[in-house]
Amino acid sequence: MITVAGRPVAQLGPLISAAAERNLDELVAQGLLVAPRRGGAPNDATISVWGGVRLDRLLREIRG
Repeated sequence: MITVAGRPVAQLGPLISAAAERNLDELVAQGLLVAPRRGGAPNDATISVWGGVRLDRLLREIRG
């Protein structure tokens, strides 16, 4: 909590309890979040990257 003259003016994190926080499914249902297009676990494979390469070209090579 950030205060000015003893009054709260900003926060660095949520003030509500963890029990009151919304989960991802609720946010999707309320239209506040777009659901992932792919299901399953994320791909955690490590990819070696070299410098000086455009991102679009790197992704094209990785994706095939």
